[in-house]
Amino acid sequence: MSPVELTAADTLGLPLLSLVLIVPIAFAVLALFAPDGVQVRRVALVGGALELILASLPLFLIDRDHPGMQLVERHEWMPSLGVMAQLGVDGLSAPLLALTALITLGVIAVGAGPQQRMPQVWVGAIFTLETALMGVYTAQDLIFFFMFWEMTLIPLHLLTSIYGVGRERGFAANKLVMTMMVGGGVLLLAFLLLGETHRELTGLGLSFDPVKLQALDIPLSRQLLLFGLMLIGFGFKAPIFPFHSWMPGLLQEGSLGVGVLTVGFKLGVYGLIRFVLPLTPDAVVLAAPLLAVLGVSGLFYGALVALRQESLRRALAFGGLSHVGFALVGLASLNVQGVQGAVICLVNMALLSTGVFLLTGFVWLRTRTSELHQLGGLWLTMPKMSTFFVLLSVAGLGLPGTSGFIGEHLVLLGAARANPAWALLLALGAALGAAWTWRLFQSVIFGRPQGDAATATDLRPRELLCVALLAALTFGGGLVPGPLLALTRAPVEAITARLDEAQQRAEARQGEWLVSIGVINDDLPTQN
Repeated sequence: MSPVELTAADTLGLPLLSLVLIVPIAFAVLALFAPDGVQVRRVALVGGALELILASLPLFLIDRDHPGMQLVERHEWMPSLGVMAQLGVDGLSAPLLALTALITLGVIAVGAGPQQRMPQVWVGAIFTLETALMGVYTAQDLIFFFMFWEMTLIPLHLLTSIYGVGRERGFAANKLVMTMMVGGGVLLLAFLLLGETHRELTGLGLSFDPVKLQALDIPLSRQLLLFGLMLIGFGFKAPIFPFHSWMPGLLQEGSLGVGVLTVGFKLGVYGLIRFVLPLTPDAVVLAAPLLAVLGVSGLFYGALVALRQESLRRALAFGGLSHVGFALVGLASLNVQGVQGAVICLVNMALLSTGVFLLTGFVWLRTRTSELHQLGGLWLTMPKMSTFFVLLSVAGLGLPGTSGFIGEHLVLLGAARANPAWALLLALGAALGAAWTWRLFQSVIFGRPQGDAATATDLRPRELLCVALLAALTFGGGLVPGPLLALTRAPVEAITARLDEAQQRAEARQGEWLVSIGVINDDLPTQN
């Protein structure tokens, strides 16, 4: 049975989540009418700061022991089609809301200003993307969720095609849209099929409410179909190997904001945790080995390809693919440790990927290159940048004392409980991760400065503040992991409880099958 929800009226008496969605889009409109870059920057900073305050409130308002949705809001939208404008937040989405607002404010702080070409459009696109991300994390109706899911494509295309840094930025933007439309079409088909399944099993019409859908006894064959469709749909955006072809080009050609807000937030992994695991638990149990194979394949493929890249941006893109594979194995473990580890990895990837891509963007702004052979020796010319690059990269390896260690440790524990061979493969993949990271250190940090890198200036105060804050959160989360673990534990336990029930049903089905083929004789007399 699904946990009881707590509405916004019960908790706060204020439609907080609606405000979280409205504020960025309102400031996007205001920015479009700002007369110059200076005014655009002021509007953007005020809007980003206000959004950070609002998006951080759920961290303090939700009940950490309550596994269900909280601060729930319901608004009529298309009742005849079973669609509601329904919002909610829990321990899984609350930290991602706050991180999204914080990182967006950081991107604005370093990117908005008179130097930005058409700053009104740039800020409008960033705020529109922030609204879409907030909607993905708060929407509690599948169709409402899908609207925000697809809404991310518009600002991403603008930020890549107009503000990208490579010659092939137009091609990369178009490839992103076409690829995501394929994945989005498959995902929409799965959602529509879920709504139709509710109508078939209840006779009460269409519904896209995840709470109502979780209460259904969906046949295994239908669950397997839904699982396959959602795995493909979410897999494109995670990205999960082999649905990753759009990502390296986008990150190579895209702007600073695209790299940070695309790589940092693994929306596809969030979708798997939020919808696939609880809505199709029986299918997930049967397909757990497939998830593990995809995860391990992505882990090794991403690390090996990153090891051979000559572009810093492309190396980080494939490194991100490797991290997604690690989290996917955590989900495949089907236990509390593995799933919670995947959730912590999701938060950790947002922090680390954002920090490293910000630093990569700062290097490009000074040298106009991300090619490894044109960099080198930045420790001599940019010691502050180099220090934070090393710190954040080391945290990405999961060293003790960092937030990366907490997530990877839990995933390894969960994998070892499910299948020790998975844990061994994860350990080998982590070693490959250390190899490609060390290669980046050698190429970027050490050696003799090349070209413009020899005269590059170090981090400016606002740039230093942004990366220092991300580093502080990374190491703070590793040294004091209790709050994040407590925040995410209740919803994770609710998900894994459904998976435990599904495992029991799978064992019962297996026993019935063995009896039917005569392997087990259920007519044998019992011994007293």
